[in-house]
Amino acid sequence: MSEFDARLQELELQFMEQGRVIEDLSTVVAAQQKELQALTKLVAYLRDKVVATPTLEDAAADDKPPHY
Repeated sequence: MSEFDARLQELELQFMEQGRVIEDLSTVVAAQQKELQALTKLVAYLRDKVVATPTLEDAAADDKPPHY
C-alpha cells in the first residue's frame, strides 16, 4: 500500500467516525429537546397553579421569620 493509499484510508476512517459522532450527538440533542419541552410545560403548569392559588402567593409574602 502506498503512502497515498494509507493517507486516503485514514481520511476515510476519520470521515466515518465523524459521521458516527454526528449521529450520536443528534440523538442526544433530540432527547434533550424533548426533555426541555416537557420541563417547560411543567414550569408553565406549576406557575399557573401558584398564580391560581392566592393563598400560596399571600402566604409567601406575609410570612414573618419566627424571631419576630
